[in-house]
Amino acid sequence: MDWAQPYGPLIETTMRVLTWNVWGEYGPHAERSAGIGKLVGDLDPDVITMQEWAGQATGLGYHAYVAATASRRHPALVCGDFNAPPDSDEMRMLTGKSAPGTPGVVFYDAWEVAGPGGHGHTWSNANQWARPGLYPPRRIDYVLSAWPRAGGAGHPVRCEVVGDGPEPASDHYAVLAELRY
Repeated sequence: MDWAQPYGPLIETTMRVLTWNVWGEYGPHAERSAGIGKLVGDLDPDVITMQEWAGQATGLGYHAYVAATASRRHPALVCGDFNAPPDSDEMRMLTGKSAPGTPGVVFYDAWEVAGPGGHGHTWSNANQWARPGLYPPRRIDYVLSAWPRAGGAGHPVRCEVVGDGPEPASDHYAVLAELRY
């Protein structure tokens, strides 16, 4: 093994992964659905995971399925609304900051590895739909990827919070990550 390139030559191409809790059918659902569709269309992710909007991703041109196992070539992803901030026991366990639940199973937090810095709040009282909950602002939505595969497949290279404009379409902001693939 080459210590300078433990994964071999790095893959330069990426896949875009979007995760978003879209708040079910609450509030002005039809208006929010249009905003969700527009943002997803503008972002054009390769993979999308939606919480609280079961089965409707197909209306956006995506197919719903569950990949039961990851291959050595394809990265393993865990995405979604965990309702847990980065310093919580469960997130520390998943990201290797405490003993993992399963030895050797540790994930990269795309925001931590490739975000622009800052808190990356996905729940914020600046959001008109989240404000009534009276919860403190925090990051509770994640794109997590397993240790990189050959060529660095799965390694986060960019991450941002999206859907956080002046007219949010959900009570959560979304997370968009680019991973080597």
